Amino acid sequence: MKRRLMAILLCLSVLLMACACAAETMEPPAIDPVSEEPTPQVTLSEVNAESSKTEEPVPSAAPSGEIPPIETSDESLTVEESDVAIEPIQPIVPEEKETTLEKVLSFDIGIDGLMEYNFLFYDDPSTADIIVYGDAYTDGNGVFYQAADSEIIRVNDGAKFPFISWSQVFDIEVRQNDFYILKAGETGSYGILYHYDISTGFETPTLIAQYDNLPSGSLGFAGGVPVILEQGNVYSVEGRRLSKSKAPFAIEESKDSSVSVQKQNDVLTIQQGENFYCYVPALSDIGTFVAETKDWDGNWIYSYYDQNGSIKTKFLYTTQHPGSTISCEVDFTWGKEIYTVDLYTPYCATLGGKFFEGLVDGKVFFDVYGNAYYAAYYLDHCDIYKIDQGYSDIQFPVDEKLQAGDSSIAPTSSASGSSASSV
Repeated sequence: MKRRLMAILLCLSVLLMACACAAETMEPPAIDPVSEEPTPQVTLSEVNAESSKTEEPVPSAAPSGEIPPIETSDESLTVEESDVAIEPIQPIVPEEKETTLEKVLSFDIGIDGLMEYNFLFYDDPSTADIIVYGDAYTDGNGVFYQAADSEIIRVNDGAKFPFISWSQVFDIEVRQNDFYILKAGETGSYGILYHYDISTGFETPTLIAQYDNLPSGSLGFAGGVPVILEQGNVYSVEGRRLSKSKAPFAIEESKDSSVSVQKQNDVLTIQQGENFYCYVPALSDIGTFVAETKDWDGNWIYSYYDQNGSIKTKFLYTTQHPGSTISCEVDFTWGKEIYTVDLYTPYCATLGGKFFEGLVDGKVFFDVYGNAYYAAYYLDHCDIYKIDQGYSDIQFPVDEKLQAGDSSIAPTSSASGSSASSV
């Protein structure tokens, strides 16, 4: 019995051993961590050396709307901000362009003309000086006016504005049917601004408003309303001087010997140097004209700046009074008598490549849209030209040949005459 029990136990032991061996054959073999091969480590120098042996790949274009990253080196991050050189912003100037003239109108002057000159004499009327009293004006749409004494004449057809007072006309501005007249007050030391509506007729206008006790300067436009310019200051029609922050321009004194125009705090600043005169003959909502002269030598440079302070046009106007008189026959009325002037001093000018001689006077004037014109006054008539303004980087001192009025020298540009022009 004991032997049979021992035999059964032996069989069970053999069976258990067989099952254990079968289980070992079904499990995956275990990985010995000690025997695993280490992953090779690649250094930056080895990568650079390897990449130098192969062709550098061409970078692909960035997808639309995506900005490719900008590579920076550690070295660039250590540069001090003060060491970075910042290039100054260079002003943008127009390309060189010649200034040209186009005659647009002529009208007769004299006893039988649309107007007469003024004649200044003491004892002998035949030696009277011929004087152009007043200026030419335009609405910018082909209609021109001439102020003579207290008269205002529409020279296209000879129509006359009704008499409003016997006083000097300082300036006129015409903007569509709005007709502005700045005239001298009773003492002549202040101005009165009349605002008329001429839609009812030039000879039958309607007075809209009158502004008294204003500076005796010239007219301009700022913000769509008229303003008065006097000695570098800008005044409202109520007589208030605009501050520099609200005025379209400011003129400042400088020790420099030349003009400098730049935009400062949204204001066009004009720095006027010693022995160097400049003024603003025209101001509109489009921009500002600056007239410059040095020592009143008969050379004027006009520059036109837009509202951003960028120069748009620049041209030269030269004048000369030879000093010698020539014979003439000019009749004029004085009271109820008719006299004749037999001598006068001619006036010469160069503008836009054109040489003028035998003039009584010549003046540059503007409309409210920034267009420039020239009135050439002769003994018996006046020719009006429209100026196609160009750009020339001309500086003072001007070429001596231009000062001498050499007609063979055609300056590329021109500017205002020796008397203050209209706005």
